[in-house]
Amino acid sequence: MTFSRLVLRSGSARRAFALRSTRLFSSSTVRKTVGTTLSTAFDGCLPLAAPLQAGFAMNIQTRMMSTTSDAKDTPVNSEGAESASTEAEASEEDVPSIKNQSKEKPAEETETKSFQTSGEKLSGETETHQFQAETQELLHIVSRAIYTDKEVFIRELISNASDASEQARFLATTEKLQSSDRPLEIRIYTDSKKNTITIQDFGIGMTKDQLKSHLGTIARSGSKRFLKEFHENKDITSGDDRTSAIIGQFGVGFYSSFMVSDKVEVFSQSARPGHGAHYWKSGPNASFELGNAEGVKRGTKIVINLFDDAKEFSDSASVERIIKRYSSFVPFPIFLNDKKINVFGALWAQPAKSISEEKYAEFYKHLTNAYDTPMDRMHFTSDVPISIQALFFIPEYHTEKYGMSRMDPGVAVYSRKVLIKAKAKEILPDWLRFVKGVVDSEDLPLHISREQLQDSQLIKKINKALVRRLVSHFSTTAKKEKEKYAKFYKEYNTFLKEGVCTDIENKDVIAKLLRFESSKTDAGKYRSFDDYIADSDGKQKNIYYLVSSKRQLAESSPYFEAFKRKNTEVLFMYSPIDEIVMQNLSKYSTRKLVSIEGTDINVEDTDEIDWHDEKKKKFKHVLSSADCEDLCEWMEKILPDRLKSVKSTTRLDESPCIIVDHESASVRGFMKLVNQDNQMNMDVQKQKLEINPNHPTIRGLLYTMNDDEPLAMRVAEQLVDHALIAAGLLDDPRMMLNRMNDLLAIAMDVEGIESEMDEAKLKAAKGGSKATKGEAKATKGEAK
Repeated sequence: MTFSRLVLRSGSARRAFALRSTRLFSSSTVRKTVGTTLSTAFDGCLPLAAPLQAGFAMNIQTRMMSTTSDAKDTPVNSEGAESASTEAEASEEDVPSIKNQSKEKPAEETETKSFQTSGEKLSGETETHQFQAETQELLHIVSRAIYTDKEVFIRELISNASDASEQARFLATTEKLQSSDRPLEIRIYTDSKKNTITIQDFGIGMTKDQLKSHLGTIARSGSKRFLKEFHENKDITSGDDRTSAIIGQFGVGFYSSFMVSDKVEVFSQSARPGHGAHYWKSGPNASFELGNAEGVKRGTKIVINLFDDAKEFSDSASVERIIKRYSSFVPFPIFLNDKKINVFGALWAQPAKSISEEKYAEFYKHLTNAYDTPMDRMHFTSDVPISIQALFFIPEYHTEKYGMSRMDPGVAVYSRKVLIKAKAKEILPDWLRFVKGVVDSEDLPLHISREQLQDSQLIKKINKALVRRLVSHFSTTAKKEKEKYAKFYKEYNTFLKEGVCTDIENKDVIAKLLRFESSKTDAGKYRSFDDYIADSDGKQKNIYYLVSSKRQLAESSPYFEAFKRKNTEVLFMYSPIDEIVMQNLSKYSTRKLVSIEGTDINVEDTDEIDWHDEKKKKFKHVLSSADCEDLCEWMEKILPDRLKSVKSTTRLDESPCIIVDHESASVRGFMKLVNQDNQMNMDVQKQKLEINPNHPTIRGLLYTMNDDEPLAMRVAEQLVDHALIAAGLLDDPRMMLNRMNDLLAIAMDVEGIESEMDEAKLKAAKGGSKATKGEAKATKGEAK
């Protein structure tokens, strides 16, 4: 006997197959592969008739339910069904028969009573039909391997109900429908005692032929067929977008209900006149029942009998949470146990001019569960090259600055107002994770489960288009609303700098948004690179910058002296990441970004002759070139472990020496954090030293070198430490304390002072001795 026949006959075999299917497709890799394969296969299915995806779903449910009905209440009108029944009776000793299962679980009577209370009920006998073995196997795959989260079945069925309502609304403009005054809404009911969830719409509904012909085939999307017929209609004006709200694509959403149930019942009444109501029922075996029904309102009603491990979906609080997560913005009212759930509309789909500031603020708080008011927003619609509707918000503050964990992406992706993926990292680059909002596109390439975005060039195009829009918005704000942008930049500048370092494709446009203090502006006033270029001399080829911890240190830095004297602008940067940002940019427009801590810095238009004249006027003694060479060679000789080279420079004014071409203090700080377990490799390397030959300390060092070399060596080493401190490279200044104390003692001539003190003590001691002898003689005289 073939395996497919066993599936048809044996309930235990079916359960075993389901278990194997679950295990086989449990891994995410296999799930994605199967999903992609099915998606491709489904796309080539036979054309669908007009029924909805929801109606298609109902048919499947009825099929599944019919297999569990009592044999007495289900006359068999199909040869295939009789064959299956005969085989089931033949294997009765090994496998419980359908009849016995009904006796052990008399849930049928309770459910029928429930429907009678609501008005719907089965009328007459039902016909039993067989699933094909391939359909049965696909059913297991679809219900157990495609979806990663059970709760999405609610999203899928609501989407089906929305499509049914949308089709009814559309057809009402061209046809006369039954119960045309019936409001288009979606009703959901939970019953924790019976462990059921019911989803009902009042949309297009299905005819008996539609139920019968399409529910035996997986992936027949009624919505897709409806759209095809719509676009083939020659009477429709081109560009008509009334069907843009149709959600269904793959025709498999209904099967997600079998993740939580093996018994689903469906009542459906077509909205088109001349058709009666019908009942469809399916169970866990390979047959389904189809019959007439009474008391059915227009549309479709689905009753799902939940597994014991899916009881949470009969709890109203859990279902409400799921509806709000996935289907808050479905364009039809959703009622859960007669309570309206989706109180907010899809604001991003409405014209921006029609939305008040209060609505925007309220929508932002609903979307993000935040309490602040956004400082900015961007609302736009684009049709070329991709259809996009987007609404972005910039929160008043972000949480990473408080030391909290890295924020998740803040943008949710919707397709036709149904949530596809919250916190979608594919839709915006990571540096824009502070942006909150929604992106909705009907062009999104979706996985068959509609839980994931397919990795494709289209996603990259959407990403690129959104980044371009956001950067353009920030640039416009910077030009037209400077105070507003200053507030934004103060809060989010680290994210922009992260973008320069990580987003290679967009780093040049992001650089336009950067702002820094300048030597030509007051503290707290910021300038852009464009401002720097506009105000600089046309001959200047570089943009100069200095990274420091604060403005006072930058202005007193020895590296800034030459630029200050020549009134050349320098950008002051105070964040440790700024050095890395500048290195990643390397240039802006046609100008190089140059740190003034580097070597061979020649301030443009500097007149060296005038500079030397100023030096001669200021200092009485200037070292000759020969003296400078001797001093440099001597310093290299006595400090071979600390100095790579020593040379004189004319760039210094008030400082005796500087370190050049050194490792950035900011970069060094980052490297120390990364290499905390290997600090031995973080020792300061040999440096290049430049000395100011006109500084009194350097001239004094030359003279001391010849007269008192030990003292000169200590002074030279102290000068190197001072240069390292100015460069931010001295890790522990405590290492030079003993040397500094010795130099202070020498500077104050402590030895001479102590010698004089010793002499004074000696004289005082001698004088004291004479006084003691005199006092003794006087005492003796008094005694006589």
